[in-house]
Amino acid sequence: MKYLKITLSLIFVLFLSCNENTSEDINDITFSASDFVITIDENPSINEVLGSISATTSQGELTFVITNQDPDGFINIDYNSGELSVNDPTLYDFETNPVLNAIVEISNGESIESVAVTVNLLDIEENGVTAFDLDVQLYQIPTLNQNLGAIEAYATEGNMTFSMQEQSPTGTLDVDDTTGELYIIDNLQFVVSDIIEATVRVQLENVSSIYQDVRVRVYLTYECNSTNSLSLLAHYPFNGNALDVTNYNNHGFVDAPVLTTDRFSESESAYYFNGIDDVISAPDSEQLYLGNEFTISAWIYPEEIKTQQIIRKGSAVDGSESWPYGLGLSETNDMIFSVTAGGTLYQARLSGYNINEWYLITGVLKDQRMYLYINGELMAYESISGSIYDDSLPLLIGTRLSLPSSTFKGKIDDVRIYDSALCEDDILSLYNN
Repeated sequence: MKYLKITLSLIFVLFLSCNENTSEDINDITFSASDFVITIDENPSINEVLGSISATTSQGELTFVITNQDPDGFINIDYNSGELSVNDPTLYDFETNPVLNAIVEISNGESIESVAVTVNLLDIEENGVTAFDLDVQLYQIPTLNQNLGAIEAYATEGNMTFSMQEQSPTGTLDVDDTTGELYIIDNLQFVVSDIIEATVRVQLENVSSIYQDVRVRVYLTYECNSTNSLSLLAHYPFNGNALDVTNYNNHGFVDAPVLTTDRFSESESAYYFNGIDDVISAPDSEQLYLGNEFTISAWIYPEEIKTQQIIRKGSAVDGSESWPYGLGLSETNDMIFSVTAGGTLYQARLSGYNINEWYLITGVLKDQRMYLYINGELMAYESISGSIYDDSLPLLIGTRLSLPSSTFKGKIDDVRIYDSALCEDDILSLYNN
């Protein structure tokens, strides 16, 4: 019996000793790791190995996980070895991302350490193409096979080829595959469409992976004299008030809109409309009847997609006596330039606008054609027939009837009315001012 007690005591002591050693071994696990920094040429290949995280441990195995990377998805890491490789080569562009960064978490059981990964890119001369969008402005229907000019493009080495990818309407344009010159192959399309849009691919010869797609726009517009741009009939810069700063004194009367910041963040330099019942109105006057040639324009910052008025001459919607002219937005996400001529309401529309963004919206009427410009660029047109309707109602800014169904929600600034058709350069100057 005494012998058994001694034996059990020895076993108990050995058990405690083993437990103590095991506990000490667990607590003594250590590892070290270093940040990873490398400099490489831009445009590496996919899965190209960049190197491995330098890390050691006193015992056990390490695992490696990426917890953050900027730009997202640029790099991969091997879970067990810490080897880093290229995941998305398109992100390794010096002009866009000269430095790429990531955080790697290294684990051994409950022990964790994080290290930084930095990839610096070197700018290299690329064998590629650089090409530019082309806008061609025409003042009359072009002739068959008329040369519209060439796409401007450059290659760092070798020759380029040009190919038509798509166009609307189809079959209107063709491009010379070696010079990039554009030609009219169906001029009758301009009878029904004033704007022809196309995409042309500029490619490094015999290298299908190196190319750039450019936009081509060919459009009919009006000839004008830029001196006409000075014929302002009403101008509301909204600098602290709603006064008309022309000599005609078509002053606006403010009913509820409040002064706010403009597109330059200048305080009290635009008016905010609440989308419910706010309005600025100016009494009817001789200058506010515009006839069959005019320009109306305003800067807007919509905060909601809804039916809402920007500028409108009168509140009537009674068929032949609809409002003579106006600018507005629709609940279907359209920007609209409207006129009533010969008893018919005509509208030039562009679908798609964003909220919380500044736009310059401009409507031009000349030679029985309406032109809608957004941010200085012609976007839509419409032909009309007859004379512009004349009413005796006020000029309204921001609403039709001071009801939520028609009141603008957001900011309106720099409302202008001209008695002539502004030239495209003038409209672009308004946008760039």
